[in-house]
Amino acid sequence: MYKNLIETRKKIEQIDLQLLELIKERADLCIDTLSYKMAINAEIYAPNIEKDKINKICKANTSKLSDISIKNIFQLIIQQCRELQIENQKNKR
Repeated sequence: MYKNLIETRKKIEQIDLQLLELIKERADLCIDTLSYKMAINAEIYAPNIEKDKINKICKANTSKLSDISIKNIFQLIIQQCRELQIENQKNKR
């Protein structure tokens, strides 16, 4: 049983690192998106787009986590990426 616990924890660790890599990739894409937004004078915060994105993610949710949990996780990721865009926008001015 202990061996299974260790193996399971190692697998979780690997998944965490994969998630981190995907979050990094998402953040990089958000920085790219900022350039496009700045070129057309679009606002960084687009609540309707974010709401639609969250709704699509929740509809796709087949995990054991509730839609509210999934919504909270993705809202935090989106919020942090938005903050990254705001910070980068300040640096580009």
